[in-house]
Amino acid sequence: MNEIRRCFDFNHPNIIRYLNCFQVESTNNFGEKEVVEFGVMEYADAGDFTQLINKKVKLSADEVKEIVIGILDGLHYLHTPNAMHQKPAIIHRDLKASNILFTTIGGKLIPKICDFGISKEIKGNDTDTGTGTGTGVGLGTIEYMAPEQINYRKFGKDGILQPNTDLWALGCMLYEYFTGKAPFGKRTDGDMQIDIQNKILDIEPSYPASIPLNYKEIIQKCLVKNAADRVQDATTLKGILLGNGEIKKIDEKISIDKAPIKIKEDWEVIPNGGNISKENKKEDNKDGDVLFSSICFSSGSFSYGGHIIFR
Repeated sequence: MNEIRRCFDFNHPNIIRYLNCFQVESTNNFGEKEVVEFGVMEYADAGDFTQLINKKVKLSADEVKEIVIGILDGLHYLHTPNAMHQKPAIIHRDLKASNILFTTIGGKLIPKICDFGISKEIKGNDTDTGTGTGTGVGLGTIEYMAPEQINYRKFGKDGILQPNTDLWALGCMLYEYFTGKAPFGKRTDGDMQIDIQNKILDIEPSYPASIPLNYKEIIQKCLVKNAADRVQDATTLKGILLGNGEIKKIDEKISIDKAPIKIKEDWEVIPNGGNISKENKKEDNKDGDVLFSSICFSSGSFSYGGHIIFR
């Protein structure tokens, strides 16, 4: 629940909107009483970055650039504290292809960073890395984990995780998009987790000619093993992508108007794979309105996803 509450005040077009959260008492398949947590969020109607990697969606070079710029803008917003709005700097810590959702506005794909379940606020005197130990795999998805998430004492900066941990993950995503392969291996391709971990810590990836030069420079800056030597902020990467040595700081005032959302008690939960009638769903979201919202909850080691339909 803390994940969702933390996101209520996020106000950026490249960050998914969280609308509500609540708990419901339930009985599981073993007859045990438990509390199920629900989170209501903006519905993203156009898949995620995984579909781009699998080339299920064909994009022009300009469309890819706009998507990457959107991700960089969203990361900059997360990583930058805002005292006026009492927003701390936040590290996502589990940025990956499936956590970049897309919505469509005016026919364009708009990336939305989501899933802040293991995100962490950065505090001035906080030395907690969130990994629990100095060595060994901590929180995150191994294919996208930075070296300091595995061994922060050797690869971390100033003894704590820094925002550029997320930039490592972005580099992994872009590498996979342009080459079709994860830079350090992937479990779904048959690689063992321990082998992926060892490659992250010890091996430098090759850079085939399929990676455009400007993206190669971005990826190389992201996949620097020592966090202190890695690119420090999203603004620098945006400058490379735009072809500028120096650019103005990304506009921190960018925001989206939040339309008032009334949580209705008679919303229906439709499991994944269920049919959604066209009467309940617009075919084209030209204005970026929240048409209906996704819902996710978990209980123990089980997770569930579906959709909430407005009635």
